[in-house]
Amino acid sequence: MLRDAYGRRFPPIAFGVRETGNQMVKIYDALADAGWQHPETLTWINDQGEFLFGAKVGIINKLDISTPGAQAIVEYGPDSVARAVYLNLKESNLVGRDNFRLRRVGGYSDTVAPVAANG
Repeated sequence: MLRDAYGRRFPPIAFGVRETGNQMVKIYDALADAGWQHPETLTWINDQGEFLFGAKVGIINKLDISTPGAQAIVEYGPDSVARAVYLNLKESNLVGRDNFRLRRVGGYSDTVAPVAANG
């Protein structure tokens, strides 16, 4: 089971599994029923070409660490470990589809010690 920074438990995720489009829809529906949002939300651009719009803003606000009852997202690290993380929107830059940076709370880069410089 995954655990977030608050000790809440989340279901395990299978690594390296390739699903069909119909299977992914079923998986996304099951994740939504469990309170999870699928990963394409962060890069979602609506039919008008907008990067930030009402529905998306409402979803990502629920992932922000400062929101009471914030929802975690899963980060898959290069070490093959899945971690529950949150967004920090105050430290993020969401200008447009070609100009954005999301600050995470938790995850691989927050748990791995920096490499010592050769001296």
